[in-house]
Amino acid sequence: MRRFQPPTKVDGFRLGQWVGVQRKNKDQLSPERLAKLESRGFVWDVLGAAWDQGFAHLQQYVAEHGHTRVPATHKVDGFRLGQWVSTQRKNTDQLSAERVWRGWRALGLFGAPPVQHGTRALLIWSSMLPSMAIRGFFDAR
Repeated sequence: MRRFQPPTKVDGFRLGQWVGVQRKNKDQLSPERLAKLESRGFVWDVLGAAWDQGFAHLQQYVAEHGHTRVPATHKVDGFRLGQWVSTQRKNTDQLSAERVWRGWRALGLFGAPPVQHGTRALLIWSSMLPSMAIRGFFDAR
């Protein structure tokens, strides 16, 4: 699955601009309009969806190969999985604590428990632990 990049215009209509306005004004849209967009699979968080796509590819890779040592040039259906994994490892401090935990817990992606990634990560984790426990992050596999 590739990210959809809407053309500037479709039959003269500025679709990309319209999509951006819908995302920006999500909180002001009527429930009917929200429902229409969501029933068609409208993506509100493009970056989050892209991360989820990379993570799904990585989970499939692990299921097939048994590890997360993805070669840097490895691609899946045009998706640069090796590059994506490398970027996640390099930018661990910039990822949300939930994503770090999800990657570490599910796949061992980051190599060590998240609290070992520096003071900033430790502070984030200590503030998130209660809500994560409630949502089942610490359940046994």
